[in-house]
Amino acid sequence: MFVRRSLATAVAVARRPSRRTSGHAARLGAMLALAAGLPLGGTACVPPKTPIERLTDAAYELNVATRFGRLDVAIPYVAPDVQPEFARNHAHWMRQIRVVDMDLVGITPLAGDAVAVDVVISWHPLDETMIRQSQISQRWVLEEDDWRLTEERRSGGDPGLFPSDSGKPRTEVAANKVDPSPPSAKGGESAPIP
Repeated sequence: MFVRRSLATAVAVARRPSRRTSGHAARLGAMLALAAGLPLGGTACVPPKTPIERLTDAAYELNVATRFGRLDVAIPYVAPDVQPEFARNHAHWMRQIRVVDMDLVGITPLAGDAVAVDVVISWHPLDETMIRQSQISQRWVLEEDDWRLTEERRSGGDPGLFPSDSGKPRTEVAANKVDPSPPSAKGGESAPIP
């Protein structure tokens, strides 16, 4: 009640122009008094995050941290029994491969408190320039109000993202490849080059 009364008094005083202040200064004082009172009432309106929002935040933070080689930031999001394997799988990132981009592309509920998160990762070996793309599927479980990664595997795309991947990278040509030959070589009309 005191805060409201003092705020109302400050606004009323600020609105009352005196001989020494212009109308602009009075309006500025009113806005400052109003802005000073906003933090008091605005903080109580923030709802807590839902479990799916916490999952999205955890998955995003883990994957961004691994993208930039920050295993120290990523490991707390991994279940303790899986941490050694996770560290082994991601140790060669930034040393042998460079992750160019990472996108969370889907979240699928599983049985119980488990969820599958699909991530598409664009990457290339450091000694090559061809961008490769792999899709990984991560299994997350809600443990004591925190989401933990319990399993991670490549579910599609190019192998080689993890040391345990076997096989050669795919080398198929894109279906929408443009034919570089001019139309006259195909028997069609040729247009003059400007």
